[in-house]
Amino acid sequence: MWVYPRPDTAPAPAGVLITGAFDAAARAALEQGRKVVLLVPPKQTGPGLLPMRFLPVFWSNGFFNNQPGTMGILCDPAHPALAGFPTASHADWQYWQLTEDSHAFILDQTPLGFRPIVQVIDDFHRNHKLGAVVEAAAGKGKLLAVSFDLTTDLEHRPVARQLLRSLLDYTASDKFHPQQSLTIPEIESWAR
Repeated sequence: MWVYPRPDTAPAPAGVLITGAFDAAARAALEQGRKVVLLVPPKQTGPGLLPMRFLPVFWSNGFFNNQPGTMGILCDPAHPALAGFPTASHADWQYWQLTEDSHAFILDQTPLGFRPIVQVIDDFHRNHKLGAVVEAAAGKGKLLAVSFDLTTDLEHRPVARQLLRSLLDYTASDKFHPQQSLTIPEIESWAR
């Protein structure tokens, strides 16, 4: 059982651009050395996104290819971005609400060693490198991109609200120093 605090009305961190699209404003903010939080709108589709679901595939995606085909998550529970969000290194029940009707970023065009904060495990038939929470140094700035739905009906979705609070607190802290870098074109390959 997870117990989350009551909703707070804390404002977004100062100096952080929170956006629903990786557009010209987001690119400009990164080039200027700012922090950018990309929260992908729910139901958004595109070539850089793959539907995900909490439950693993039934039998085989090769036989039943109409299912999302994701098989859980992998993360580092000690990562400072997750400090305010209780988690193990794998998907547990609190991820149900986050993964249903969400998408994962397809990170195949990122460097080989690039790892997201929350990695989504793909079916072996496709074997994409997938991420739901991704951070990177880009331009002169820092990017935190999230494909989980962290914007809809937060008053009634305590899990999403708490993960959002944890991620925003992280971006406001001095611990937000992505160790991995991506170019703007690499980001545009999965965040559009």
